[in-house]
Amino acid sequence: MQDLLQIWNSYSNYKDKDINKMIFHSNYEQLNDIYFGFCPLYNNKREYIYIFYANVIIDQHDHPILHVTSGACNPSDNSYIPSIQFKNKLNELFNDLLPIIQIDYTELLKNSRFNLSWQYYSQNN
Repeated sequence: MQDLLQIWNSYSNYKDKDINKMIFHSNYEQLNDIYFGFCPLYNNKREYIYIFYANVIIDQHDHPILHVTSGACNPSDNSYIPSIQFKNKLNELFNDLLPIIQIDYTELLKNSRFNLSWQYYSQNN
């Protein structure tokens, strides 16, 4: 995953702060860190479009919460597949497989790239 982020970083003519944040997280991995790669089928192939970083926290009531805190988009992606599809897929998987785990996107939504996109698609679909 770290190699993929380095490759993405080399694609950019500028340093993408989201990719750099993900690289930073990957340098200090903890046991409760989880990385999700989103690679939907597009033009009969699958390529990583987004990578998301999350960690699992146990709340004061001993309930596990998956905090999705940051994400990065492949700078060479031209599929225009919205990142909200990742959110919908992750929610679907966890609801089916691990319904006891809540998913929290609060920190990720502080990033205007995801917040604005998700608001737009929520209102128009």
